[in-house]
Amino acid sequence: MVSTERVVSIVVSLPASGLKMSIEIYCVPTRIHLKMPSHSTEFTPDSGHKRLWSPVTDPQTYRNVAFLLLRLPLGVGYFTVFLTGLAIGVALTPVLVGIPVLGFVLGLTDYASTFEAKVISRLLGIEVGHTLVHDPTTEPLVSYIKTILTDPQSYLLVGYFLVSLFVGIGTFLFVVVVASLGMALIVAPLVYPLPFTQYEIPLFDSGAGPIVINTLPEAVVASLVGLAVLLVGFHGSNLLATAHGRVTAFLLANQ
Repeated sequence: MVSTERVVSIVVSLPASGLKMSIEIYCVPTRIHLKMPSHSTEFTPDSGHKRLWSPVTDPQTYRNVAFLLLRLPLGVGYFTVFLTGLAIGVALTPVLVGIPVLGFVLGLTDYASTFEAKVISRLLGIEVGHTLVHDPTTEPLVSYIKTILTDPQSYLLVGYFLVSLFVGIGTFLFVVVVASLGMALIVAPLVYPLPFTQYEIPLFDSGAGPIVINTLPEAVVASLVGLAVLLVGFHGSNLLATAHGRVTAFLLANQ
């Protein structure tokens, strides 16, 4: 039963007609319950600082950097093997010798994919659900070659391994340029006062000439800029390595 409380009572009387009307207004009490979350996420300066500096002390950051540097030598190896094998196979196809050569080259994608999966798992901690799709030890050679040559996934993986060279060049340059620039700026306070040393920072595509550091305040500013460059580079390396690993894991697990 809901309790009510009378708030207003109005009586209307019409003497001419002998009518009398009473109007009463009631109020029904209402309760409103507000349930707050048991815990709230609060941004504090300490948490922001931890997120900002966490890549510097996180061992995973340096594994990510190693992964990005490793993309270049692996890319060179993949590009050389697959491009050379495909060229030889296509050239020898008219005499029928090229068909098994192409089958052998395309079959290498399975083993290269297995190696890539292990590298990603070891360095990035991303598990890749990859297994050998075509195993020459479990099926006849002719059937194996036919299956390899007619499987679209083999050609997709060949394209991936060929493109790995250009991806590796980009990731290698990113790491080397950021690390070199950052370290060169950080050590400015130690290097600029050395005798017979002129510490300069060239400005690319600028007619103003290089920036010359010859005072302590300039060296300190340069060192702080170098620290910021390295910090941004660490965050960028984590993003690049994670994105590369997830895309590769998707391609390898999509077989």
